[in-house]
Amino acid sequence: MPHHALEITLTRPCTRTELDRARRILPLATNHDTTRLMALVSAKSPHQALRRLCHRLDARLPLDAVTAHYPDANGHVLLSIDLPIEANTLLRRAAAQQGQPVHTFVAQAIHHALAPAGPTRRRPARPHPAAPPHPHHRPATPGRRRPRPHPPHDRCTVLNPTDEQTAAADAFHAGDHFALQAGAGTGKTTTLALLASGTKRRGRYLAFNKAIAQDAATRFPNTVTCKTAHAMAFAAIGHRYTRRLNGPRQPAWRTGQSLGITKPIRIGQRDLSPKALSYATLRTVTRFCHSADPTITHHHIPHLRGLEDPDLHTQLAACVVPFARRAWADLQHPDDGAVRFDHDHYLKIWALSDPKIDTDFLLLDEAQDTNPVVEQIFTNQRGHAQLVMVGDSAQAIYHWRGAKDVMTSFNGTPLTLSKSFRFGPRLASEANRWLAIADAPIRLEGTETIPTELGDVEDPDAVLCRTNVGAMAEVMKLLGTGRRVALVGGGDTLRALASAARELKEGRRTGHPELVLFTCWGDLQDYATHDPAGCDLLPLVDLVDTHGADAILNAVGQLTSEQQAEVTVSTAHKAKGREWGRVKIAGDFHPPKDSGQHDETGHPLPGPVEDAEARLSYVAVTRTRMLLDLGGLSWIHHHPDGTAYEVTHNNSGNLAS
Repeated sequence: MPHHALEITLTRPCTRTELDRARRILPLATNHDTTRLMALVSAKSPHQALRRLCHRLDARLPLDAVTAHYPDANGHVLLSIDLPIEANTLLRRAAAQQGQPVHTFVAQAIHHALAPAGPTRRRPARPHPAAPPHPHHRPATPGRRRPRPHPPHDRCTVLNPTDEQTAAADAFHAGDHFALQAGAGTGKTTTLALLASGTKRRGRYLAFNKAIAQDAATRFPNTVTCKTAHAMAFAAIGHRYTRRLNGPRQPAWRTGQSLGITKPIRIGQRDLSPKALSYATLRTVTRFCHSADPTITHHHIPHLRGLEDPDLHTQLAACVVPFARRAWADLQHPDDGAVRFDHDHYLKIWALSDPKIDTDFLLLDEAQDTNPVVEQIFTNQRGHAQLVMVGDSAQAIYHWRGAKDVMTSFNGTPLTLSKSFRFGPRLASEANRWLAIADAPIRLEGTETIPTELGDVEDPDAVLCRTNVGAMAEVMKLLGTGRRVALVGGGDTLRALASAARELKEGRRTGHPELVLFTCWGDLQDYATHDPAGCDLLPLVDLVDTHGADAILNAVGQLTSEQQAEVTVSTAHKAKGREWGRVKIAGDFHPPKDSGQHDETGHPLPGPVEDAEARLSYVAVTRTRMLLDLGGLSWIHHHPDGTAYEVTHNNSGNLAS
């Protein structure tokens, strides 16, 4: 009989006596504060394992939720267990003695522990009275296996839903359209699974990416189909373009030649090569695909560095729009064409067909970062399906690539999930500081039994950075200490920037889309140092001038996987949806520049914190469970916007008391 991995969340830390009594019933592993447990239960199915555990432990432990972990395609189950520092040290030491990576050593130890000690005797079946046959029962045909029943609905059992979860369930069963603002760590996926498990209606879950869709499929009942918008579009229309999807990659300038882009043009003081024009044309098509617009117009043209002036941008648009429309016409042919066909293209083609999704209800996840094209598809189902969008407006951090927070303007009942099960009250207060600055529609409440702290972290599990360049600087610094370092998302972005820098330093123009207009390294240095629009490139220039492009490329080559790393480096954008035990904020989260005004003592007053920066900072500080080192964001405690929150928060506490 197989073992099933079950994760147990408690309403409070269990006592030593409670844990000892429970362990006499089932083998249990616990985290450092005994608020979360792991159990391996032998049963025929995950559903039966859930029921068996609840029956055995409900009277012995303060159970809150029990979740089954389902195996991947290889039959492996990933367990997230937070071990004390001492246990981590012992594991690394034991793995080193065996000459194995830590994850391999632990996997083998678990397999050895679960292996049977020897042959076992099968227990004879217990006799039971014969039950009368069901009126619709057909005897099994000899030699023919009875079909397996469908897995049960309740893949996730929530024993004690919060008042907010109950309110969401009531709205869902009433058939209301609603938008659920779910703060960091508030269990939105568990809540959605709870809603879907309580109905026999058919539903669709629109996921932000494929990994989220695959994870959701293990949590939702079989009455809910979990897919990305791209997967739905591919099933409807995209499969017709399979031949083009597998087409070879080619440089933008070669695609531009096929579209008729053969001569350079001059706009202002900049010469645009056919390569630069080709890049702008293809980026225009991409921006159009992310929009809800029916045709390509001037506002889809990307803003190029060095052509920020509105008049210059208008001249650029007049040149690029005809080529972009020609490229879009080329993409309509299923069999072949000059422009390389990608997944955003068939999604846009599907959206323009005004599709109807056959479902009773539609769940849109990560709604705060939805592209307008997906929003259009979603809202157009209102006439025949119940619409539920879930997300966190304070985590809307992808506006720069065309995403749109559709939650605040959604025509539906506004609901919230504000109790975080990831961290404690102290970190919730720090998160609320940034939520107040961003004027977000939600404030978080931490879990009292989780002792999350703020302080110095010498040995972090993760270092979060503001920019890719800042991440590269952290990688090089950590590699210099001899640690094994991983970079979330891999090193391709940094490798491309370093390669482009090397080309410019060698006096050659580069094809990197960010740097395509610069003729040499000195041109980029001047732009980054003196042009206000180029100040975000100054860290890259300083990094290359200090270490050299080759050293950066060498560092990227030394990166390891997250499973084998001692520390993980990530940008705050790529850390979204992730969590670690101990997190440090890197030093490239800079405070706002001075406003040009002075206080009564003559000291300069800093400018206000921009909403976008406040949202990104909120994402960064809510990635931890145990310990947060504010590091590069500690300036907020001395900034007027940050201290204003403290005054308001303290006054509210005094009024409440």
